[in-house]
Amino acid sequence: MLLFCFFYVPTTMKKNNRHIQQAEEKWLKKLFDYNRDHFIDIGLPSHNHWHHLRVWCFLREILEILAGKGIHYNQDELEGMIIAAFFHDIGMHLTFDELHGKLGAEKCRGYFATGHPHPPHSLPAALEAIEKHDDKTYHNHRQDGEKPGTDVLLAVADDLDAFGATGILRYTEILLLRGFKMEDIPQKVLSNARSRMENFERLFVHNRYMVERHRQRYEKVCNFFLPIAEQADQQPVNRSIVERVQNKLEVSLRAEYLVELIEPADTPAIVAMHDEIKQEQKECMEQASI
Repeated sequence: MLLFCFFYVPTTMKKNNRHIQQAEEKWLKKLFDYNRDHFIDIGLPSHNHWHHLRVWCFLREILEILAGKGIHYNQDELEGMIIAAFFHDIGMHLTFDELHGKLGAEKCRGYFATGHPHPPHSLPAALEAIEKHDDKTYHNHRQDGEKPGTDVLLAVADDLDAFGATGILRYTEILLLRGFKMEDIPQKVLSNARSRMENFERLFVHNRYMVERHRQRYEKVCNFFLPIAEQADQQPVNRSIVERVQNKLEVSLRAEYLVELIEPADTPAIVAMHDEIKQEQKECMEQASI
């Protein structure tokens, strides 16, 4: 039995990886380019085409881990997932409120109604996932042992992009654009990030490696905002980074990359964050072959 498991899991994982690669070959570039066209003149690096690519990369990571547990998805299902990843926040080029999920689903329907490639049979599941991706109670959507659907996997992947150095600037930009006052942002981030992490841990409680990896990224966000919230940022390094983002937004900077929100990299703290975000972006691009 042990020998069977040793040989069986890698074989199925290779098959799953091949299906993922085929889905990417068919959809990745065209969806990335389509998404980019909607954001390139707007900016919004927290939720633009690079955010959608990162979400796909996290979804890809989850799929590979699930494959190692014997949970697999067919080619059609994977195509629906990559479509959902690249449309879930596309509505944010029009609005920052909760309607953006519904607008994203409408944009996705329109994409396939105008002569683009024939959609996979899993498109209805993708559309539902796009519209409802901000429902962060996804851990209640399935029973233990049940195969996670596109809705659950998209919500998880979207949550994971809120962590790490990337998450710090993602939270900062979008909350400022939504009108939050500087003094209210830290507590809002800490509460929201905690909810995301708790839901993620609850769903993937048996995947300790993945939980620990992303817990470290979650803690990075907490360690950045907690000193600001507690007014313990003795040399207000962290607050100065938030203020720099605010200043950039006030001059209507149409940034494509998150690092543009904190440039120039002229202090040790900003240099460190700048380099870490660029490294996170590089890893994602290499993984998805963009």
